[in-house]
Amino acid sequence: MDAATKGFKEEVTKELGKSHVKFDTQNAQGDSSTATTICNNFASENEDLILANATASLQAASAATKSIPILGTAVTNYQVALKLKKFNGTVGGNISGTSDLAPLDKQEKR
Repeated sequence: MDAATKGFKEEVTKELGKSHVKFDTQNAQGDSSTATTICNNFASENEDLILANATASLQAASAATKSIPILGTAVTNYQVALKLKKFNGTVGGNISGTSDLAPLDKQEKR
């Protein structure tokens, strides 16, 4: 998960330039209530973007804001994490991201 955050920061900085980005990196250490507090603070500060690293952070960010863009990473199943009834691979709204779910069909063939 640390590598995902590091890679995100590197790419955003590369694309936008060091003078155009400022990161407020906070780590909930897997604690849902801490993630909720962090994300509520991000929402109240009207941050430009939230990177939600792992399921608990994604859930907290989703509950905190419907307007700030949220990018999820290290989330295995967005449908389960966000309790979506219908899911076609796209969350929609202000949430996007990547899944860490391995291609099960390819693993099954081995």
